[in-house]
Amino acid sequence: LYTFLETVLDCLALVPSFIRFFAGSNNHSLSPGGFAVIFLASSMFMYSASTILSGYYTYLLLHSHNC
Repeated sequence: LYTFLETVLDCLALVPSFIRFFAGSNNHSLSPGGFAVIFLASSMFMYSASTILSGYYTYLLLHSHNC
């Protein structure tokens, strides 16, 4: 559960960078390369969180059918 919460909080910590990049201002504070790094990191965190959540779901499903 701790790992799932950590990955979700990591994704939420990257949200302000997305908001700053897509704010529509003419002078972006992030370079395209910096945005790509943030996007890839956020994608990996979301993938990890969904994998962990599906693992918990499978674990609970298997144990509920064995009882």
